[in-house]
Amino acid sequence: MTIAGHRPKGLVPISIATLIPNSNLGVEVYVRAAPGLPPSTLFESSDLVDADKLQQYIDAGVKSVFIYASNQVKYQRYLNNYWESILDDHVTPLPKRLRIMGEVVRGVVNEEFQANDTDQLLESSAKLARTAVNLMSDNEVVLNELCDVLHHDYGTFTHSTNVAFYSILLAKKLGYSIEEQQEIAVGAMLHDLGKLEIESKILNKPGRLNTQEFQVIKRHPTIAFKRLVNREDVSFGQLMMAYQHHERFDGMGYPCGVPGEQLHPYAKICTVVDVYEAVTSERPYRVPMERDVALQIIKDGYGTHFDPEIAKAWVEVVLEGTVSHV
Repeated sequence: MTIAGHRPKGLVPISIATLIPNSNLGVEVYVRAAPGLPPSTLFESSDLVDADKLQQYIDAGVKSVFIYASNQVKYQRYLNNYWESILDDHVTPLPKRLRIMGEVVRGVVNEEFQANDTDQLLESSAKLARTAVNLMSDNEVVLNELCDVLHHDYGTFTHSTNVAFYSILLAKKLGYSIEEQQEIAVGAMLHDLGKLEIESKILNKPGRLNTQEFQVIKRHPTIAFKRLVNREDVSFGQLMMAYQHHERFDGMGYPCGVPGEQLHPYAKICTVVDVYEAVTSERPYRVPMERDVALQIIKDGYGTHFDPEIAKAWVEVVLEGTVSHV
């Protein structure tokens, strides 16, 4: 069956790498055989994923297939059933495992953010952070490859997922232990928790914010602080990632305007990758910046917006493209 149009209303892309041979998604899956062609049915909801058919499209360079947005919950359940076994299978190529990890983290963070359940978000984040850090520590990770498997659309949960992965790479570069990388990854997933209490019409405004709207947005670090400060399952460093990620090294940030020596190292990591992710992803009012332009923004912020040593380390991560084993 062929569906009219280039991207029929209601269809959303998912990574073809998350389709597990001989499994059943329980939803219809569509594919575009070539650029410009309308999607057609790849698998019916009752079909098992045919390995040969799947490989044919992978070999042809297809990276995304489509499901209806109304089936995203079913798709997330499917991922939850399979992701651990796939990630533990060292025969599975690293790019595929990274892609599945990215899809799982993004899906779970989205689900927990939408549910506004801090308890469940923390529990899920801790489990996912351990898995992500272990996966990225056991392998030589290519940054460009990681960027390729992450989504770069506009959304709080997408942004938090990407910041978590970037934070792992930067923490690894800076020599943090596996346990500290896991702690930092969870903090990154939580850093924008306060945006749950900001109106979506402000968060998703297709244009620059006016002064009043920006003042509302600036409340989100304080909102997150209040939600997390009394929790025994949140470390001080994670709390500061949520509270201080918009502070600046020169003391000109918000919400408190404190200088670099008073900022937690985890927060300074979050600040750098938060800005890099924001400028290299889709936004309602602009297209993503090219890597070199984004890196120049980081370089221009040495000692003002960013801790210079941490920012320089991130530039090295991006330029090197890889991070060696811990």
